[in-house]
Amino acid sequence: MSNPKGAQTLSPSRASITLNKLRTFFSKPYNVILLLMGIVFTVTTIAPIVAIVKDTFAIHAGTIDAHLTGKVSGYTLVNYVDLFTSRMAKTNLWTPLLNTVYLAVGTCLVSIIYGGLFAFLVTRTNLAWRKYLSGIFIFPYIMPQ
Repeated sequence: MSNPKGAQTLSPSRASITLNKLRTFFSKPYNVILLLMGIVFTVTTIAPIVAIVKDTFAIHAGTIDAHLTGKVSGYTLVNYVDLFTSRMAKTNLWTPLLNTVYLAVGTCLVSIIYGGLFAFLVTRTNLAWRKYLSGIFIFPYIMPQ
């Protein structure tokens, strides 16, 4: 199709559209601050986690992993094998993990039952002191721990 007056219409390229969007995004100071804070928080959070996980695979001289592998340096899975399968695994890992699961499930069930009962009473009945009870249950959300 040609233009009736003979003029050509130019369509912008994808690169120029993307560049224009980036310029618009970075022209707002709060977007620049948001990006910089996101980078800082990512680096200060992810870098220590990666270092800790890397350290769990490393063999350290004079430790049990060096004794079990017979090496003084390098990387191994012996720490994880020891964690999950040793004689102390039941005492050090599985029993506390099971207790944590019991506590989490029990806490959720009690909270849902207790909160659901009071939510029903406050919203669906003509309970005396409804506003007072509603305020009491909102209070923990307002106050910091």
